[in-house]
Amino acid sequence: MRLWMQLALTGALATVGASACSASDFQYVSNETTATVFKVPQQWTLFDQDELGVSSIGSEEPQSQWVVAFDGAAHPSIAHVFEAGADEPAGYTMVRTLTDDDRDLYSPCAMRSSRWTG
Repeated sequence: MRLWMQLALTGALATVGASACSASDFQYVSNETTATVFKVPQQWTLFDQDELGVSSIGSEEPQSQWVVAFDGAAHPSIAHVFEAGADEPAGYTMVRTLTDDDRDLYSPCAMRSSRWTG
């Protein structure tokens, strides 16, 4: 192999290796109890259950097991998460155990429009 080809191959491998070790553009959000994982851009702000004022696990009533909100705005806020028609991405994820009756009634449309009771 010619020297220039070896150098080019070595440079390409070094570039690939360096990019594999660089910081990710995403952060993984997970909850071990609910076996839930998703990823959002690293610069987005996350709000946990305490910040949202949401009660969780530990009651006889079916409640949310895990709630997390995210906001991709330049000036993130919890209020922005629930603002209709916002220009920047924002939202929340709620994991909840459904009763047998709930399971029969919930459709994907009903789940998307559902809100938690805090």
